[in-house]
Order: sequence, then structure tokens, then C-alpha cells
Amino acid sequence: NADYWKRHKAAFSFMTNYTGPITIYYGDEIGDEVPGFVNEGNGGYWDDHVSRSSGQISGFDSNQSDLKNYLTTLMTIRKSHKALWGGSRTNLIASGDKYADLKTNGSEKIVYCLNVGTSSTTITISQSQVGDTTLRDLVSGSTITASGGSYNISINGLEGKFLIVE
Repeated sequence: NADYWKRHKAAFSFMTNYTGPITIYYGDEIGDEVPGFVNEGNGGYWDDHVSRSSGQISGFDSNQSDLKNYLTTLMTIRKSHKALWGGSRTNLIASGDKYADLKTNGSEKIVYCLNVGTSSTTITISQSQVGDTTLRDLVSGSTITASGGSYNISINGLEGKFLIVE
């Protein structure tokens, strides 16, 4: 299911936006899962839902490689932009499938957008909320220019975007 991989990416993007330390366990970077794995405990058996495999360091399929490369890109962005890991957060939108934060650290401002729905949508943010006239996507490099006092951000289903305010 393609959404399985998109959901991992969406979750990683949300973690990247988190102020403070984050934890990524071995296997998460490649979407590792052990279907049907169960543990026995005091209450009986339960599905573990974590990647308790013997590990994999090579031989990734295309989905695993894509997820690993995406996470590497996000962690590079996070390391380069203190607003993400050490900045303050102002929530701009949290409605239905749409979510957006403004992360700031000194003069650096980054808009983080997340579409938790499976269909493409547009997130509209007032220019007065974030300032300046251009947003540049830190992953793709594409830009969005304010029009009529708003930024209209097209975002695919299960996608996160990091947009630096310029």
C-alpha cells in the first residue's frame, strides 16, 4: 500500500518539526515492520507494532531506500535550521486534515505544513501571520509568492512541507 510509505514520511516530517530532541529507532528509517509479531505478557498476547527484526543495513527495496533518503534529507534540514529544533512554535492551523506551524528562532522563520488527509489540498496562510513575500520549500527549492495577502500552499495527501520565509 503506497499510503504506508507516505504515512511514514508524514510522521517523520512532524517529528522533524518538533522542538527539542526526537528519537528514531533502528529500522524506522526503512519502514521496518514484522507483521504478526506478538509478545506474551501478563495480559496475554499483543501485537508488538514495533520493528523488532534482526535488522537490515543493505539490500533495501525502492520504498525502503526512498524513505531512508527522505529521512536523511529531513535530518539535514533540521540540523541546518535551529528554528526547527530550538525555536518557538506558533500554531497557525489545526483543522480537519490541515495543520501548520510557524517556527521561529531569531530572524529565521519556517512554516511547517502537514496534510494528514489522503487527497491533495491547499493550505492558506495569511501573509500577516508570517511576514515577507516568499516561502521557499527546503526540500524541493520551489517558491511560493504571497498573493492578495495570503500564501496558498498546494500540498499532496499525507505530505509535510518545510517552507522558509524569505
